[in-house]
Amino acid sequence: MDLVGKRYGKLLVKEFDHKDKYNHSHYKCLCECGKETIVRDNSLTLGKTQSCGCYRNQRVSETQSGVKRHTDLSNRRFGMLSVIELLHVKDGRTYWKCLCDCGNESIVRGNDLTKKKGIKSCGCYRNYLASLPKSLETRAKLSKHRSEESRKKMSESRKGRFMGCNNPNWKGGVPKNVHSAKRRAIKYNQYKTLPECEKDKVRLYYRIKQYLGLDWEVDHIKPLSKGGLHHPDNLWIIPSIDNNRKRNKLDYVLNHDFYFKL
Repeated sequence: MDLVGKRYGKLLVKEFDHKDKYNHSHYKCLCECGKETIVRDNSLTLGKTQSCGCYRNQRVSETQSGVKRHTDLSNRRFGMLSVIELLHVKDGRTYWKCLCDCGNESIVRGNDLTKKKGIKSCGCYRNYLASLPKSLETRAKLSKHRSEESRKKMSESRKGRFMGCNNPNWKGGVPKNVHSAKRRAIKYNQYKTLPECEKDKVRLYYRIKQYLGLDWEVDHIKPLSKGGLHHPDNLWIIPSIDNNRKRNKLDYVLNHDFYFKL
């Protein structure tokens, strides 16, 4: 393929020069800075070489002097923040002046704006979450605006959950997800052996629970861990409060007289 007359980056191909022992063509190129250089054909077509070396030297000098090319974030929006203008560059990092929806102005580092879990407000949204009632505070934890301390605690708990008993920081014996897996296996193995009419009853329990809402749970009268079966005769629907208190107790007495059984 003839590359004469084509431009690749800062290089303009002037003429064919020679072929090497591997049958690769080499071309004489003129750079925008005025220097001539000889470049192999695939280095040009694949974009590996785009200058005579002046562009690399320019980037090295910019990095050493603290000047770094940056993406223009002006007039862009991140969460509740609208970027107004670039204030200054320090140590190769850009700092932008932003206007929040609440009316406050703040200075934010460019990297903190563009990263996935970056800054999305001047701080007013965090204060809003703190002022929520406690019943809504749990939902607010799902927000991206978590503090570093809460993220650290979460990572430690995840580490213990996945590493289990082999982790010296794990204090709970068998990890919670192991219990859940065993429980699901017991329910599945017992459910698949039931006749179709009894499977319909089990499904009906869970449909009724879904209709009643989050304050109700399908519970096993005799717990699975004590030898109970995942069978319609061993199921009932009780309030979530009683379900949390009952756990795997055999002699638990309901605090409320409200329950549902088919």
